[in-house]
Formats: sequence, C-alpha cells, structure tokens
Amino acid sequence: MDDAKKSEISKLRLKAEDLLKKNSVKGEFMSDLSEVQRLIHELEVYQIELEMQNEELLLAKEQAEVTARNFTKLFDFALSGYFSLSREDKISELNLNGAKMLGKERHKLINSRFSSFVSGATRPIFKQFLENAFRNHTSETCGLTLITNGNAPKFVFLSGIVAENEDECLVTMVDLSHLSQIENELKISELQRINILNDIEDVVWSLSWPEMTVNYISPSVEKLFGRPVEDFIANPSLWSLMVHPEDKHLSDEAFDRLHNEGSAVRVCRIVRPNGSIAWIHDKSKIICDTSGNPIRIDGISRDITELKQAAIFREMNQEILQRLNQPGDLKTSIREVLDILKIRTGFNAVGIRLQDGDDFPYFAQKGFSTDFLSTEN
Repeated sequence: MDDAKKSEISKLRLKAEDLLKKNSVKGEFMSDLSEVQRLIHELEVYQIELEMQNEELLLAKEQAEVTARNFTKLFDFALSGYFSLSREDKISELNLNGAKMLGKERHKLINSRFSSFVSGATRPIFKQFLENAFRNHTSETCGLTLITNGNAPKFVFLSGIVAENEDECLVTMVDLSHLSQIENELKISELQRINILNDIEDVVWSLSWPEMTVNYISPSVEKLFGRPVEDFIANPSLWSLMVHPEDKHLSDEAFDRLHNEGSAVRVCRIVRPNGSIAWIHDKSKIICDTSGNPIRIDGISRDITELKQAAIFREMNQEILQRLNQPGDLKTSIREVLDILKIRTGFNAVGIRLQDGDDFPYFAQKGFSTDFLSTEN
C-alpha cells in the first residue's frame, strides 16, 4: 500500500476518534452516530482493500519465487555453459555446466580468469573476442580449445554480448568436442570405404548428369581399360570412344535404356590402347534428388573377358567335335576346323602341325605367309 493511502486512513481514524470525543462531551453521541458509522464503514472497506492487496502481494511473491527457482534450474542445468566475464576476463558468475566444462567446482572458479583455461594457440582469438564485445556492444562469436587438468582438449564455441551495465560480458559456451569426434569417425569411415573400393577389381564410377563428367572412379579402371583415372577425368568421352566399333550399337542401346528406364545393363567389347580387346559388363543407374530430378549416374564395370572366352571355347569345341564326327576325308575336315578356329578366336593365322619323322611340319594352315612356312618347315 502506498503512503497516500496510509495517510488517508490515519486521517480518517483521527477524525473518527475526535468525533467520538466531542460527542461524548456534548452528549450528542446519538445524533452523530450515523457519521461514526460512515467512518467505520470506510475503515472496514480500506481494511478489506488492504487484505486483498496483501493477498495479491503474497501471490506475486510466490510466483516470483517459482519463476526464480525455474530460472535457476534452467541456468544451472542447461546443456550450455553460461558465464559473466569482466573486461579482464574474470569470472563473476557461472552455471553448473560451465564449471563442469572447466573441470572445477563452481565456487572455486569465481574471480578466476577464463583465459587461464584457453589453449595458448587460441588465446589470442579469445582476447580479440572479448575486446570486440566490449568495444562494439554487438554479439560476438569465436571457436576455442580449452585445456583443463587431466582432461583431453575440448573444442568449444563461444557467443557473447555486453550486459546493460556495460561492466560484464554475458557468454554462452557450447562443447563441440563430440562433433569433432563424429567428424573423425566419418573421415575414418570414408577412408575405409575408399580402401575397399580401391581393393576390388570391379570399376566403381559415378558421373554427373547431364554433363557426364567424372565424380568418382576407382583406380581399378586402369587395369580394366588400360588408361589411368586422369584420362577419364580429362576426357569423359573415353567411355564411348573405347567401345569396339562392332559393338557401338550395343552401347548406344544401353544408354537409351538408361535414359528412358533409369537403369541399364551393357555387355560389349572395348579396345585398349595396346590394341588388346576386353569384354565388359556394365550396370548403371540414374540417381535423383529429393525432388525427383536426375543428378548423377552411378555404375559398376566388370571384366568378363575370361567368361566370354570360356563360352566361346565351349561353343568352338562343340562345333569342332561336330565337324570331326561328320564323314569326309581328314584333310578336308582339318581345313574346316582351321576355319572354325580362325573365325572363333579372331586370330589372323592358324595352323596344325603333325609329326613327320623328327620334324613337325604344318599339315594345314590358314593365313601364314609362304616365307614363314618355308622357314618353319
């Protein structure tokens, strides 16, 4: 209750007492009884008002205490560390988690210098951070490394702003050490993935869409294609340029399926720089972003040359056996077998030698020059 109301009530009380005295002296109590009753009524009203105001004050006090307790809980048990620092970086106030981050009990940290916990390498950064906060009166941020007794270094993030009294900087500190650990684990996982890809013989690759530039290609590409990774990065067209001319249509058909259906399988021959031929089996798929737009092509290429050759040899053996089992003279059968060998193997020249005494002259041949045969025979 304010002083004006107190004064007014006091005046009413004095007035009532004075009136009572006068009435008793003059014997006029009954005549002025209504006036006394009015004054008493006013006093009772003020009393009720005072009681209501007192209840409101008690309720407000209780609410303030609850709010203070809640704020204390939020302040002390927050995941972040909270500090009040002077211009000389002395700690005037801090919460429990802030003390935990610095590795000491809270009461032992009051008036300690925050910079004493900062690593030498990042101490100039902290000094500049505090100077900027007090000079500019704007929110400042920085990253630091903390060194505490017996604990591993911690990487923390600080944000601070000067309080209204301009004598303290209110600082929030977040421990980012776990993020560094996660980052290191991700790096290790990435290295393991790269090592696995480097060790497998299949070629794993990824091309951008639609530019078709190389995002990634495993080192095994050099063994299969006979060219280093750098060649494919410099010239993405090598994927199609190395396809055997007779199989170009197979490559084009596979690309059309990839474009229309989103995935494709390609089986074709490639010609290496040294002229050798290899069979490859490609599986590729278009990868889209969350909006469904294509962003790259991922694929894997495998050398199936031995499988193809084994299949060719099985077919060739069956064809040769069928021919040899057919009626006819031996020399004609052998010549037909040579034709089969030459076609199936792709060799320029083939021949069969049969023993004649101590020598093994060519009994039949296809593609050898006369000079070569004379020298050999």
